[in-house]
Amino acid sequence: MNLKRTLASALVAGAAGLAAAPSQAAFTFDSVGDSITTLYEYAYAPGTFLSAQVTYTLMSFSGSTATFSVGVANTTTAAQDGLNRLTSFGVGVITPDLTGALVDNSSIFNVMDGGNVPSGVGWVDFCASSGPNCSGGSSGGLYESQSHTFNMTLSFASSVSGGVVFDEPFYVRYQSVGAGSEGSIAFEGCVSGTPGCGGQIPEPGSLALASLALMGLGVGLRRRRR
Repeated sequence: MNLKRTLASALVAGAAGLAAAPSQAAFTFDSVGDSITTLYEYAYAPGTFLSAQVTYTLMSFSGSTATFSVGVANTTTAAQDGLNRLTSFGVGVITPDLTGALVDNSSIFNVMDGGNVPSGVGWVDFCASSGPNCSGGSSGGLYESQSHTFNMTLSFASSVSGGVVFDEPFYVRYQSVGAGSEGSIAFEGCVSGTPGCGGQIPEPGSLALASLALMGLGVGLRRRRR
């Protein structure tokens, strides 16, 4: 009986962990080479599990400007339902106040100093988008298993001598999602290395294993009663 209780407790704790919201964190870029990676995972529907990662690295900063290298990858695996294009991503709050954004060597993304993101994300201070605004749009973006790297220069209302702070929410937006490629969704991610970040949403296989374990526990309890 103790074994059954232990198994049940472990399954409940695991389910609670899978359902928990990912941790997010503010990060200050104050030295050349400082870098963070933001991770994104979302179970959109059976047959469509979305995932991505974005890495920001400070290349230089002086006066009221800072230049970053940005690497973005649509890590959604091939053969999912839908085209699953990554069309927009960004940062909710940037300090000092952002006044401008310029992109270099990107044929896919434009960068913008603020805009509105649908699906409940709302206003963000910065976005990179394959469309005309932070909502994405058109037929561009990164398709499944594609990646892209570019540089961008951000301008601020005051000196960046004390560093540049990126703060939550960190978001990504997908379009042409799911069966029929008719869906779209924007969702928040987390900074890699913070508690609870990475693997916070179960893949379909993990859910199936947990269900089988619960079914096995139920069968064992029924046999015990008999």
